[in-house]
Amino acid sequence: MKSILTRIVLATALLSILPVAAFAYTYNLGTTFSNLVTPYGTGPWLTINITDAGADTVTLDIQGNMIDSQKIKDIYLNISNTSLLSIQSFTYAPGQNAAQNISLSSNAYKADGVGGYFDILMQWNPSNPIDGNDHIVYSITAAGLTAAMFNDTCVGYGTPPGPLYAAAHLQDAGLDPDGKLDSTWIGAVPDNPPPPVPEPGTLVLLGAGLLGLATYGRKRISR
Repeated sequence: MKSILTRIVLATALLSILPVAAFAYTYNLGTTFSNLVTPYGTGPWLTINITDAGADTVTLDIQGNMIDSQKIKDIYLNISNTSLLSIQSFTYAPGQNAAQNISLSSNAYKADGVGGYFDILMQWNPSNPIDGNDHIVYSITAAGLTAAMFNDTCVGYGTPPGPLYAAAHLQDAGLDPDGKLDSTWIGAVPDNPPPPVPEPGTLVLLGAGLLGLATYGRKRISR
């Protein structure tokens, strides 16, 4: 009995020093919707990673994958807990191509005619858009905020392949049926993002728990 109590105390101590489960979500904007334009290059043309970065803090990592004159000026995101919209604070890493404007309002921003309504709209200056392999990182803070809250889809999407986790307007994407350079819309559909990936602290906790169960099981069998 004493040995079992010792294990419980040790497990409790381990729980207290390890971080709470943290997750990372990856959204690959490689599905086109609206317009009859096939973008140059190979998608995804934009990748968005959203990761827990401590209590009340989430990292928003935006990575471009565009060629030629392709560029993005608008990114649309969702959040399940819209009550946090009014208190979110966005801080970008110095020296990066930060958004000119960030608008936050529940189901207020529509991505083209059929793209559905989103909660967060990030807009870049037309003279300084996201292009090429631009890499932009934001830290988002709000009381109770987690990465899992961004794992939410838009509402009011018209037809498949939606609804969407995220969307963006890809300018100078490719040629339209008349041979003219035109834009299109890209999004991350439910089949795109992989399951959330546990951060290292969560994996350590899981491993410790499994090891403890295995050790206890072997001792029970030996008796």
